[in-house]
Amino acid sequence: MVQGVQDVELLQKLHVGIVVHAPDASVIFLNARACELLGVSKGDMLGAQDLMPGWSLKQEDDRWLTPDEYPVNRVISSRLPLAEQVLGVVRPGHEDVTWAMVSAFPSSMRMVP
Repeated sequence: MVQGVQDVELLQKLHVGIVVHAPDASVIFLNARACELLGVSKGDMLGAQDLMPGWSLKQEDDRWLTPDEYPVNRVISSRLPLAEQVLGVVRPGHEDVTWAMVSAFPSSMRMVP
């Protein structure tokens, strides 16, 4: 359970992107590496319940995901973990695709800054 300042500091220092969602899918935590990989600021993402406007996700075979297929929505609806799914993040104004290996799991942990 991530409760203390030291735990949050550890998550901030990891060299992997971490995004934590609340049960309503809103973003309640993301570390600096996630911001760097996604090209966003914390202020842009905190509280967001969906992808940033104009963003899309696609699989390795170039098939676009529907919102129901987004990792956070799959985990919330199924309550089952998702392991090592390769997804591309497509952002407006960027020709490149940001590819990431995504894992997600349901948890009752609370983020306390």
